Amino acid sequence: MKQAHEPVDATDRYIGGRLLRYRRARGLDLTSVASAGALDPAELAAIEAGESKVYVSTLWRLCQVLHAELDDVLPTSKLN
Repeated sequence: MKQAHEPVDATDRYIGGRLLRYRRARGLDLTSVASAGALDPAELAAIEAGESKVYVSTLWRLCQVLHAELDDVLPTSKLN
């Protein structure tokens, strides 16, 4: 069953930006992180650009690849 499209919000943009910063700080290229996280590189690029939602299972895999804790990429308070 296909998931309904949900609009991207401030939280998605924040998380995407954090993932991008972690990836760059570790000197990893987008393709290798996407591959290790079982994602298409275009999907990861859209997440990092804040143009796509990131779901918990995907976020968990990316955090493992980046050696980051969920708390490192999640906002500390609700974003509008």
